[in-house]
Amino acid sequence: RKNILAAQPNAAHQLIAELEDGFDVHVITQNIDDLHERAGSSQVIHLHGNIRLAKSSGPNCQYSTEFYPVEGAELDLKKHFCKDGYPLRPHVVWFGEAVPAYTDAQDCVQDADIFIVIGTSLQVYPVAGLIHEIPAKCSAYYIDPKADQQQLPAQFQKIAMTATQGMHYLKENLLQSR
Repeated sequence: RKNILAAQPNAAHQLIAELEDGFDVHVITQNIDDLHERAGSSQVIHLHGNIRLAKSSGPNCQYSTEFYPVEGAELDLKKHFCKDGYPLRPHVVWFGEAVPAYTDAQDCVQDADIFIVIGTSLQVYPVAGLIHEIPAKCSAYYIDPKADQQQLPAQFQKIAMTATQGMHYLKENLLQSR
């Protein structure tokens, strides 16, 4: 949490947010930070949670939709409690837990016209399976310096660049093709 508080959105985060000027952008992230929001993205689905929030540690806590902001870098499990009296825990998905926002992500990608994948090796499931959920009419892009080494559905255009370079390139092309 301390590192995330000190971090700043990079140019790729900002370019994604800028796409909202011409497109209905939904960000689906596996990262547990809030850098997309700080860059200006308004519709962010946090698949693995958000470390800047806390939730109850009580029964069925992994499905909770009630979150508490964590002020500063510390969450004191002996002092911070939910309204039902259970200690608060970080709002993150631990290994072995369900991914409650996955259904929202599926609904989002199944309705996409443009689908951009950035910054993932596509090795973490079930999230990596989202690339197979996009509609046939959807334009799909994969941005990664090693994009050419990735096995992807034929629908994807591979952009072998860093996130920032790839987003500069793609943003310009998307704006020109509108």
